[in-house]
Amino acid sequence: MPANRPVSASGSEAYPLRVAYDAQAVVAPEQHIGKGAHLRNLLGPHLQHFTGLAPGGNQKPTLPIIQAGFSEYLLWQQSSLPRLLFSQKPDVFVAPFNTAPLLIPKRTKLLLVVHDLISFEKYPNVGRRFRLQLKYWSALISASVRRAFIVITVSEYSRRQILSRFPKARVTVLPNTIAESWYLQDKAIAAQNRDNYILMVTAASPHKNLDRGLQTYAGYVRDTAATPADLKIVGISKANAARLEGRLGELGVKDRVRFMPYLSELELQELYRKAKVLFIPSLMEGFGIPVLEAMASGTPVISSSTTSLPEVGGSAPEYFDPLDVKDMSGVLKTVLANDHLRASMAQRGLARAQTFHPLVVREQIDHFWTELARLLRT
Repeated sequence: MPANRPVSASGSEAYPLRVAYDAQAVVAPEQHIGKGAHLRNLLGPHLQHFTGLAPGGNQKPTLPIIQAGFSEYLLWQQSSLPRLLFSQKPDVFVAPFNTAPLLIPKRTKLLLVVHDLISFEKYPNVGRRFRLQLKYWSALISASVRRAFIVITVSEYSRRQILSRFPKARVTVLPNTIAESWYLQDKAIAAQNRDNYILMVTAASPHKNLDRGLQTYAGYVRDTAATPADLKIVGISKANAARLEGRLGELGVKDRVRFMPYLSELELQELYRKAKVLFIPSLMEGFGIPVLEAMASGTPVISSSTTSLPEVGGSAPEYFDPLDVKDMSGVLKTVLANDHLRASMAQRGLARAQTFHPLVVREQIDHFWTELARLLRT
């Protein structure tokens, strides 16, 4: 099955290049989050015409996707995917998850999406297995960047990071966006009418700074005279949540913290829209989609002041030093105690979110595909 060239209703070619892409995130149930959302936005109106390549499985996608080979992703990426690419021989292959197959047809131009260089960071107090995983990912990212025709990233911060490590790379920024259904504008719930909980959308990875986040919350609970807000955490697996129970007991907040199961996009939107604040203590982010989701929902953001987060949030959030638990707790306490401040933050966030509205980002993406076709056809 060749990578089809799309035709318009009039019969003329809608896009002049044969494009294939790694479709793992498109066939996955979590396709609406993170890298899957960025991939769908990047492919945009071409999604029905470009050819997806995905591991073998029982999914029945409605898009033109070839599912073949191993079901385990890493094995599929480096063995089954190259075979598919050599059989398809597309003009362009989009690798959307920081890494690409080591073997790609020579004629095929690689568009590599690098969201961040988090795997290159040094993390104290992690096990040998995790350090080896970081070395593997770093080596694979390095090889992929050097092979790439263009590297796409999601923020100016990430662009600078990539160029500092790979100065010869051709890097362009196409930021993340979120579905228009997130954008509430004047329909956002007022600050004083929100439910009494703090929202964290995070993971157990070291760069997410989860333990300091929990220490911060515990400090806020201890120092709050009024009824403290509860903490709801999205993104932690059941196994990791179980391992954290003891830590929550040590901090004295076990009864106030709730780990949420996998949520649909509608459920996640509802959680954002009722939260008093979003709390994001990360040490490093390539973009920080939760910041955008919160701002579009009219939810005030309390954020780390590091890496890409101020680039995305602008003047809307209240920021803190993510290495200073005392500073973090103080900011959390100040914001939660002040309805007027949260209302002001919400309004600034609603305005800032327009910078990354899907219609704005769509123009940038359309321009990218137009310029790519011109570049490869000259």
